[in-house]
Amino acid sequence: MIKRFVFGTPFPTESVVLNLPVETGPVPFLTPDGDGWTYTMQEKDIVYGLGEMPRGLNKRGWHYETNNTDESEHEE
Repeated sequence: MIKRFVFGTPFPTESVVLNLPVETGPVPFLTPDGDGWTYTMQEKDIVYGLGEMPRGLNKRGWHYETNNTDESEHEE
C-alpha cells in the first residue's frame, strides 16, 4: 500500500503522476528523533545494500550514519 505524507510546503514539480490523499497520522515504522527519524528493526530483519561498503551483504549489527538531505530551498 502506498501512503503519502507531506512535510513543509513542497511546490509542484509534475514529477508525481498519481494523486494520493495526504495521510494525517504518524509515519509507519519511523519515530521522530530530533532533526531526523529512527527506524527500529525486528530481531529477524536483514539489511542489504547501502552502496559500496565493506563487511559482506548483510549489514545487520553495524552502525551506519547517512547524511541524506532534500534541499528544499532551491530554485530553477
